[in-house]
Amino acid sequence: MQEKEKTHEYTGEFTLKAGIAISSFSSATKGTLGAIVYKEGKPMILTNEHVVITDDPEEEKRNKKLLIDRVKDRGWSLPDDILRRIEKGDIPVFHPPYNGGEKEAKIIAFVTETDTEFDAALCEIVVPLENISREILGETLGEPIPPEEDSNIYKVGCITDTTAGNVHQVSGKNILVKKIGKSTVSEPGDSGAVFIKSGTNSPIGLLHKGDDDYTYANALVSIQAKMGFTFRKPR
Repeated sequence: MQEKEKTHEYTGEFTLKAGIAISSFSSATKGTLGAIVYKEGKPMILTNEHVVITDDPEEEKRNKKLLIDRVKDRGWSLPDDILRRIEKGDIPVFHPPYNGGEKEAKIIAFVTETDTEFDAALCEIVVPLENISREILGETLGEPIPPEEDSNIYKVGCITDTTAGNVHQVSGKNILVKKIGKSTVSEPGDSGAVFIKSGTNSPIGLLHKGDDDYTYANALVSIQAKMGFTFRKPR
């Protein structure tokens, strides 16, 4: 009798939404799912390139082999189509973060497109559609708008959760965000979060780094124009 192909067992265990922690194979990298977007009708994760592409190819190679060995030798449950994509070299995205191979880390997407100039990545989602939420704090995002200096914005990151900031300076695609009062805007691990103009559902920037005083983002109107995705679900 032919063995029945494994099926995806992730239904109902979690929800993919903005602000959750994601990672690549790298044990040193963790970041934030910025938003659910669409390209060619498919739901995608929008985040930073550096969140899902490790800068240590040897570590990625070791972790990939370890994952395949665990599936084959230790009975880990992994859908056959997902395993085949890993074996052929597709780059998986994990939630919770991979963290050296903890069993609860699940493959939720595969990297399909990256852009180094904007530190941006699109990742094709491979979990069931019922596990996806497009809302951020109860709002479904519209399409990006250009950032405006001295406007207040907010984001949801996996480390600092919901924080607010003020657009201090806009220079081309670069957005410099300052904190309001003594509140921190971001910390390591918030990379990939999407900034939204306060009082609206309009995204303006993709957070990629920060320090004690400022957080840095790239303008989403520019990223969208180059990578060709939409925030609104196709009809």
